[in-house]
Amino acid sequence: MGLKARLLVLMAGIAVLPVLSSALLVLYLRNQYPGFAVLDSSPLELGIRQMEARLSEALEKGDLPRLLRGSENLSARVEESETGRIVFERAGPSVGPGTDELTIRFSADGREYRAVFRSDSPPDELGPSLILPLLPVAVLGIVILFTVAVSFGILRSLGRSAGRLEEATRRIASGDMDFEPDLPAGDSLASLAASMDAMRLRLKEEYQRRDRFILAVSHDLKTPLAVLEGYLDAFADGFADSPDKRESYLKVLREKTGILAHRISHLVELARMTTVEWRQTFEDCDLSAFLEETLGLLADEAAARGRRLEVDFRLPRGRRAVLNRDMARRVLENLADNAETYSPPDSVLRVSVREEGTEALVRISNEGAGIPADRRDLVFEPFYRADPGRNAGGFGLGLASVKSIVEAHGWGIDLESVPGGTTSFTVRIPASRP
Repeated sequence: MGLKARLLVLMAGIAVLPVLSSALLVLYLRNQYPGFAVLDSSPLELGIRQMEARLSEALEKGDLPRLLRGSENLSARVEESETGRIVFERAGPSVGPGTDELTIRFSADGREYRAVFRSDSPPDELGPSLILPLLPVAVLGIVILFTVAVSFGILRSLGRSAGRLEEATRRIASGDMDFEPDLPAGDSLASLAASMDAMRLRLKEEYQRRDRFILAVSHDLKTPLAVLEGYLDAFADGFADSPDKRESYLKVLREKTGILAHRISHLVELARMTTVEWRQTFEDCDLSAFLEETLGLLADEAAARGRRLEVDFRLPRGRRAVLNRDMARRVLENLADNAETYSPPDSVLRVSVREEGTEALVRISNEGAGIPADRRDLVFEPFYRADPGRNAGGFGLGLASVKSIVEAHGWGIDLESVPGGTTSFTVRIPASRP
């Protein structure tokens, strides 16, 4: 039984069942006693009143033997209160010490009578004529006891489960991610425990990614810093003793400083993509014109480097989308640069733009070694390089930036790769008609 169902049962047990039982008891008593008032009568008084009414009715009809049928183990005597005249008497089993006696006074035919019952039998052997008036009270007591027992059981189960979850949250808060919430599969809070475990695994993955991020940043920033430090020491030690050496040293220093600035700007940009302020720079623009212009510039730049980038543009005119122009342009630039980096120099890069349903699909493809299936999820990780030797000067943030920008826009990106064949990145942009 799930948590919601148990809480509903608990609410019913605490509120509905006692009220319903009480209402049924009141209806029963009012049916037996038309003038019944709840606040003026206790259960015992009600039972005695019912016996008084039955005795009075039976005496008037001369039907006392029938009333007491089934109570043969009782010794019964009915007599007038004033004269002591016995109007009915039935001897029961022999009585002795410890005999129970019940006296009921009632009126019949304008006279006062007294009925005396004696028995040495246990209560469960008393006849139905005496037990029946108290039966509704007993049923109500059983219902209330059952309700209390069920409510206590549910509360105890919930308390135990909540305690285990509290311990799990305390361990997660302390940074301990190497455990699983200790809850049985059918526990009341099993679904909540499953959600917490998913959160734990996600946090554990984020912590591992953070550690990899810090290690990668330290490594990729340390190398150019070490070169800068070495050349500055050379200047301080007087090794740059000629204009040519000084110019050569300064050229290296400028180059390494530029690499540092470029990598730090990538880090700042990657962090900035998660801020609300950056999303406020989105604007509605002509998507068709933007893509055609950007891809044309990329083709020209590739040609200047001796590469061919062919564009197959089939997106209808007038399609619009909400985006940040600079960041959207960065997506296309990074994907084109990645395709060029990991393809042979004499191969052709291909870009296709078409409409499919309500989306504009921009696919950038290249020929090369391809990406193994077990590494396709890693290419979007910060600092991951499929071939570090080819991209030694990079920072490994190109595709990570692409994914962050795409997700911030609410777009999608797909990767298809055939080892030794074609690798394609497809950006899915929700487009609106004019």
